[in-house]
Amino acid sequence: MRPDRSWTARAAARGGIVGWSCLVAMLMLLAACSPDGPSTATPDDAGDAQDDGGAQDDGAGELSPTCPSPVLADVERTIGSQLDAFADDDVAGALSYASEAFRAQIDVASFERLITDAYPAVADPESFSIRGCRSQPGSAQVLVDVVGVDGGRMSLVYAMVEEAGRWAIDGASEPANDPGMVA
Repeated sequence: MRPDRSWTARAAARGGIVGWSCLVAMLMLLAACSPDGPSTATPDDAGDAQDDGGAQDDGAGELSPTCPSPVLADVERTIGSQLDAFADDDVAGALSYASEAFRAQIDVASFERLITDAYPAVADPESFSIRGCRSQPGSAQVLVDVVGVDGGRMSLVYAMVEEAGRWAIDGASEPANDPGMVA
């Protein structure tokens, strides 16, 4: 039987201060994304910062830089579950977290080649963290840092869609390929 290689199991195995610091960081992240939590305004948007009760379209087609807490928790769970599947070498399981439209365009073998060739840290992940999230009803973009077991790092913008009552991954690209996502 293979050892559990999921990012959660590896983080728990480290235990001690690392485990607690991860828990505290996650709680702080969730609190910061809460509509009642600390402000997420940056110096660039200080002049137009307002509490809109969650991410909303500003009328110009751009999204505010935060996701409501329930959306953030759900998309983080979906991304983490897919990365756990990759860590367990379960490519078919990882593909199950993709949107229906994405799954209709690719088979398991092609998906495995795509991830292995283009996203090595995702293919064999050690950990991940969410750096940013923006949403509108039915879709979200999530800026994610992934660290591979080999120490390789990559940042990706995950395109998420809500379908059949769950969040699904509709694709991922490097932030340079998605100029709308500010790191």
